[in-house]
Amino acid sequence: MFAKFLPTKTYLCFNASSDSYFKTILLVLRSAPGWRCSSASRKASVRRLDCGLPQRSDDRRAITHTNVKLIRTSAKSIRETVTAADRYSRYQAQFRAICQRVSIFESDCEMHATETVPSIGLAPISYVPCVHYATHQNGTDHRELRVADLVAERTARRQFFYGIEMVASQEGKPTCLDFNEFLPVLPTFLSIVWLGATYCSVDPIELVTSLQLARSLEARIPVMPHLSLYCLTEERLNEFLALNFTNVLPIRGDAVKEGQTFRYTQQVVEHIRRQRGDRISICVAGYPEGYTNLAEPQDPAEAMRYLKAKIAAGADCIITQMCYRSDTIIQFIKDVRSAGITVPIVVGQLVADSFRTYCLSENIAGVHLPPGLRSELLAIESDAERVSQFFIQLSIRIIRDILAADVGVYGVQFYTFNQFAPVQAVLKELRTLDILKDEGGQ
Repeated sequence: MFAKFLPTKTYLCFNASSDSYFKTILLVLRSAPGWRCSSASRKASVRRLDCGLPQRSDDRRAITHTNVKLIRTSAKSIRETVTAADRYSRYQAQFRAICQRVSIFESDCEMHATETVPSIGLAPISYVPCVHYATHQNGTDHRELRVADLVAERTARRQFFYGIEMVASQEGKPTCLDFNEFLPVLPTFLSIVWLGATYCSVDPIELVTSLQLARSLEARIPVMPHLSLYCLTEERLNEFLALNFTNVLPIRGDAVKEGQTFRYTQQVVEHIRRQRGDRISICVAGYPEGYTNLAEPQDPAEAMRYLKAKIAAGADCIITQMCYRSDTIIQFIKDVRSAGITVPIVVGQLVADSFRTYCLSENIAGVHLPPGLRSELLAIESDAERVSQFFIQLSIRIIRDILAADVGVYGVQFYTFNQFAPVQAVLKELRTLDILKDEGGQ
């Protein structure tokens, strides 16, 4: 449809591993600033595409990674390729505009370090948390409360509960969090993202902003700081353990620094458990769709072996990666139990506040909406209110599906991307449905 606008010579980036169902991924005009698919920019170019075209689930991993080939070709062959992809013609006009918008926030992908490592920088030493507490949080002390124990207790009671994940700062400013906006039912715990390369150079480690925030919060709410393996040495890990946090979520992330001591989460879990014994709760990530940032879909059996190794090393809680498919989440939980893993599970959910946030999550986590839902989203992507309601209702539906499946999981961790209003809207609806019950503000 747009082949006539191409110059005589252009560049075609395509996924080498996809079958004929989805060969064409991205047409990049050589003359368009920032869109040349050179070896240095392949990953960025593919990421910019990732919200543009709906794709089958078995294609989703490859297009968010660097598995691309660069082919110099003529306008004639481009036209032939586009013709072969005519089934996507209704999206072709949309995807260029969508990708152009997505590229604007490419740098914002630093936010969530569960799956990515941001650009190197120093965390501010003069970090002052911006937190407003509910009245009943004052005068309490939650420093000794283990997240795994809280999750197990509520699971045993078949009581729905939730936690939230946040980043300590955004655009150089502390993230403001008002617990009063979550009343009458506060989060059971709060999880704080570790920004791998940003925090790597901060010394001493207690000056890391996420740990400063965790220290300020821990008396009033159970808090679980993340710890990335990126550039983590044994000495630095011991410095973290010396801070005596009661909870931690070690995460490998995608990037590995040459020569770093720890390459797998299992190794860090073993070290933490050996040093701290039962005085610390260790949660680890579980992946309902496998590790989604690999170039090829991960063998589910391999993913389960890695998870079992982390549990055997001493992890006592699993928090899943975000996933938009109820059946996939439910099957993952069943597979975990069939594998003999008995630790409690919390399901991770993203309630995107906008199309932009959804695109950001695709870039970071490599997790996509199913094709049908993706088409629905693309049809409304310019209507902010409809997009917000789309994700609110989707999250509620997934939660209800999991509870109805009766698989013994009653907790959700919301990946907030520091946008709390959509989560609060979900919580309000869950209270209306009598799923989230008021226990006097907990």
